[in-house]
Amino acid sequence: MLNGKMFQLIKLLNQQHHPLTSGMLAQQLKLSPRTCKRYIAELIPLMEEHGACILSDKTGYHLEVRDALLFEAFLREKTKVFEFSENSGELQFEILKNLLVHSTLSQNEMIDQLYISRSTLNKLMIEVKATLKENGIQLANRPYYGYYIAGNEIDIRNFMVKTLFVTASFLSAEPELLASMPFSLSQSTSQICQILKEEGIPPEEDLVHYCLKYLMVSLCRIHNGALIHLSIPHLSETLQPTVQRAASAILNLFCDQVLIRDEERLYFASIIGNRTQALQSEVLDSAVWLKELVEDMLNNILNLCKVDFRSDEALKKALMTHLYASFSRYYLKATLPNPLISLIKSQYVEAYNYSLIGCEMLKEKHQLAINDDDLGYIALHFAAALEKERPTILCRTIIVCGSGMGTSELIRLRLSRNIPQLAIQAVLASYELLDTPTLSADFIITTVPLSMTEIQLPAVLISPMVTASDIQKVEFMINNYTSLQYLRSLFRSELFFPDIPGNNKDEALNHLTDSMVMTGLISEAFATAIKEREAMSSTEITEKVAIPHCFLSVPIDTMLAVGILKEPVAWGTAHVQLVFVGIINPAVKKNKCVFPMIYRLIQDSDKVQRLIQQTQADDFLRILFESIETEL
Repeated sequence: MLNGKMFQLIKLLNQQHHPLTSGMLAQQLKLSPRTCKRYIAELIPLMEEHGACILSDKTGYHLEVRDALLFEAFLREKTKVFEFSENSGELQFEILKNLLVHSTLSQNEMIDQLYISRSTLNKLMIEVKATLKENGIQLANRPYYGYYIAGNEIDIRNFMVKTLFVTASFLSAEPELLASMPFSLSQSTSQICQILKEEGIPPEEDLVHYCLKYLMVSLCRIHNGALIHLSIPHLSETLQPTVQRAASAILNLFCDQVLIRDEERLYFASIIGNRTQALQSEVLDSAVWLKELVEDMLNNILNLCKVDFRSDEALKKALMTHLYASFSRYYLKATLPNPLISLIKSQYVEAYNYSLIGCEMLKEKHQLAINDDDLGYIALHFAAALEKERPTILCRTIIVCGSGMGTSELIRLRLSRNIPQLAIQAVLASYELLDTPTLSADFIITTVPLSMTEIQLPAVLISPMVTASDIQKVEFMINNYTSLQYLRSLFRSELFFPDIPGNNKDEALNHLTDSMVMTGLISEAFATAIKEREAMSSTEITEKVAIPHCFLSVPIDTMLAVGILKEPVAWGTAHVQLVFVGIINPAVKKNKCVFPMIYRLIQDSDKVQRLIQQTQADDFLRILFESIETEL
């Protein structure tokens, strides 16, 4: 079972670009080399399940990421769960886990389990109590029985799901919770899938894992005598009968029916939500409140961003279907993990902001605050709507070969077949290029190096065999060259701020926006808009980089500022030291590329570290763009 030291080992291997021996790992983790080797043996199958592989040779161990999205999701979920453990110590985390799983826990039981003194336990309990309080849960003490947790049962179960599972998979449950389960986890998956199928609910993997996590937590609480109380009017009327039948069947299968109250059945049905396979259009048509909610969301986006989605019937239906399926879960504040959230917040910034602004109506009309994971799912619908508006790019190009003969026709055919948006103007030998000035093109595709001092067009160097990598190079040029040029134009040397002080995110952002105002390029109103947007949802996109920004509908030139913090600060789930601040005019279509392109440019951790060390704007920009320009 994964523990804090093992997670630190994974992070060490991930951060290093050279192999580490067991001795090096042992020194940094304060473990013995033998323990490190044992941990690595346990981690190898776990990493393979989550998109990475631990490899070894004579020089040591190194981590190879094979599925970046899957591995990033693993790190994100694991960081959330072990946040308490890493910040406050593993002893406190052990106490917390046991308190969540057991109905009561005496001081003597904890002392025996942890091999600590009573005075040490009392100090640890202060930290545990503070953590529980931050999550709306009380730590209580009953004479002769011991400590127990109290509070809103819905909040307690949500906190248990967040804390007692290492990843998005139910199989990653902490051993304390697994020990309390009266059934086999391997068999339970197929049984739940069968029940969902019978009721016309798609047995999607994420839904099954999510249901099992809440099922395990609910059974644990039921057996501990905890009762769920739902003070949500008309909740049963909003849930389809098929969903309620599926929830009851699952509970009946895994729990003594005598213990299952109607509210418990309704709670679990709300966790599943209205995710039926074929949602009848008349169901949505009859939900007047849902139509009004979606209209309010789109009107809010129009008022604040001057972007009108109201005539997009496909988007409206998609939003209604999504909200109808998820509404009961929103009321319970139950989080469905979104493995793509980091990608969505960095690659689809505009869509994510529309989701954020639209969902303000959920807070205003229904007092529901939506978390980042669910905002990300809703953002995907806006991303799809925006994608439909994107025009097909037709790029003119000239192909240059060593001789203009032989392989030239093969190159032309392979490029035309694989890249239909490529308009090939001519195929020339390199010596013919300078003698053909009348041909117009956006860029050149060449199999031989060209003198760029004589030719003003950008060029992509490819192999005469036109490999898959070459196709990617050309596609990148078509899709991103103009965007790169535009992005570079947004940076201004007077908006480059190294050595920004601050002990936390708010202090650092205040110093940075104050510096921007002092340049005279932005007003206090813009600085306030940036901070208000950040307060709505944190903007970290990698472990060290954040993109605080605001989208303004008033006429303004889009601009980017760069802030390098003196020290990393906690920024959402990351520790950020490099900050790109954007003031974006959404009416300018080219601005859609800004944040996705920044995300592409900062994927290399070594490059980010070099950027953080820069003190001059020109050097910063040279490093920021160098890998892309070299690639092209």
